[in-house]
Amino acid sequence: MSSHAHEAAFREMFDTYETSIRAYCLRRLPASHVDDAVADTFLTVWRRRHDAPQGDELRLWLYGVARNVVRNDRRSTERSRRLRNRIIREPIAYQESPEVVVVRNAEERYLLAAIARLRPVEREILLLRTWERLSSSDVAIVMCLTPKAVDNRLARIKKKLTKMTAEPAAVILSPDPPPVVKGGEI
Repeated sequence: MSSHAHEAAFREMFDTYETSIRAYCLRRLPASHVDDAVADTFLTVWRRRHDAPQGDELRLWLYGVARNVVRNDRRSTERSRRLRNRIIREPIAYQESPEVVVVRNAEERYLLAAIARLRPVEREILLLRTWERLSSSDVAIVMCLTPKAVDNRLARIKKKLTKMTAEPAAVILSPDPPPVVKGGEI
């Protein structure tokens, strides 16, 4: 494939998936980090374009790349926070995650407070399934699990959320997430 063909294929892929990847990052990072995370995701994709799967698996591969970029951003943010704390010897105020911002602005504050108490892996599985609307098989690919493991974990997550909230988990886990406009705010 010529360099022009690679570039055209990349542009088509970018145009197709950029909005989904941006929404994924927006739900997980502060708004000020989203543009960089999206750029880093697609830079990684460009560098690894020869490793990219074809067809339906491409979308899941992109989510996996974005997930790693988000995790790197969070680690970097945490390292910076610890360094600032060491330098100035004063605790830095906790910066709320996009999920917490959504809770504050949405009617279901109790739900996202309960979701925030989930373990990070549980929260990621839940968000991939509900916010990104991925199937259990697709979540399994992104998280390097089996579909059965994803289904079992989702069942346990629903039970946990039911215990943490007054509402049944089936109502809580509606398939339609609230709309996201900017920075996790609705």
